[in-house]
Amino acid sequence: MSQPAKPSRLHHFVRFLFLSRGRLFYPKMEITGRQNLPADGPIIFVLNHPNGLIDPLVLMAGLNRTVSFWAKSTLFGNPVGKLLMDAFNAQPIFRQMDEGKRGGPQ
Repeated sequence: MSQPAKPSRLHHFVRFLFLSRGRLFYPKMEITGRQNLPADGPIIFVLNHPNGLIDPLVLMAGLNRTVSFWAKSTLFGNPVGKLLMDAFNAQPIFRQMDEGKRGGPQ
């Protein structure tokens, strides 16, 4: 399996920009049950989210650890969306309903 590309300065800036804005919107976060999470290694979180863009930001800011998430493939279909998805190490999910759409399955 190939190694992911090293994040660029632009990716670091985008992450900083979005995470700092997330901390402004949610200045106080209370996390309960952190002791139940392993200190290192992979963890799978399944979020039932009303806002699919804010939830990953809150999770990243609250846990202060590397987080990767799935995102619908169409978010990768334009340069700005791809930049954002790459900056947050998102992995595309190809949904049948997006077939034929930009970024969707071919």
